[in-house]
Amino acid sequence: MKFENWIDNIINKECPDEKIVAYYFGIFESGEKEYTLYLSGSTEFNEENSDWACNDDFEPKEKYLSLPQYHHFEWEDVLNEIVKILQEFIHTDVYKNSFLSQAKAIATGFDEGDLILITFVKRSVQ
Repeated sequence: MKFENWIDNIINKECPDEKIVAYYFGIFESGEKEYTLYLSGSTEFNEENSDWACNDDFEPKEKYLSLPQYHHFEWEDVLNEIVKILQEFIHTDVYKNSFLSQAKAIATGFDEGDLILITFVKRSVQ
């Protein structure tokens, strides 16, 4: 399955609680040079502390997407490809009309690595 089909299915079938404020597109190695992408949501977001991405306050039914097309890639290249896909995705109408566009933040990264913020809405301090 392609990213576009996977994310379309989630957007069309899921309705996360409005308390979900941030989404994490996590990546992990599911075998030797086999990679999997997943989506989870969090009720909290902290720009200074990436632990929020470990929360599973929202988990879609089709949480995982296998990435066989990256079988021969090094992990850094997989991460770069996912960042590129997500950066392109946030400029689509599908994204703009989805619950994802309401998030304070969307990030990606490998589970044991640093987060890369794809979108981030900084709230002004009153």
